[in-house]
Amino acid sequence: MPFGNHVRRGDKAIILFISALPKVRAFKPNKPADPELYELLMEARQVGVKIRVIGMVYDPEDSFVYLFNPGLSTNLS
Repeated sequence: MPFGNHVRRGDKAIILFISALPKVRAFKPNKPADPELYELLMEARQVGVKIRVIGMVYDPEDSFVYLFNPGLSTNLS
């Protein structure tokens, strides 16, 4: 894992997911649909990589992107 050594040296790393669905309350990877992504996220978390999720939505009326939640819950169980 490329960032594993980076974090083990004492540096910081983060994986950021962006949710573009305004009613989303949490992020949970779909393990049955993408088991490889799930395993990589588990490994990343284990070595100290932070996993964060923010909620943003595009409004076509005014052509702006709005941050609606800077800290969505993350469920990696």
